[in-house]
Amino acid sequence: MRFDQNWKAVRNGPNQPVELYDLATDESEAHNVAAAHPDRVTRALELMKSARVDSADFPMRGARAGGGNKKTGNKAPAADVPNAN
Repeated sequence: MRFDQNWKAVRNGPNQPVELYDLATDESEAHNVAAAHPDRVTRALELMKSARVDSADFPMRGARAGGGNKKTGNKAPAADVPNAN
């Protein structure tokens, strides 16, 4: 997803890390700069979780508080969410 003008965040699954690209300097998305910009990764995660609607066709386990696998009730860990404390 593209956000804040020139930033692009990519996540290849709910339990995968976020990749971050600065499209102003890296149009080909060759250099993942997520480690150098943790604030942008946090913003991307917030947007990814809030800028979507629940769908039975595209379930996202653990995407929201109380969210889980509807068939089993298992909840995915929120390991990628920074501790707000």
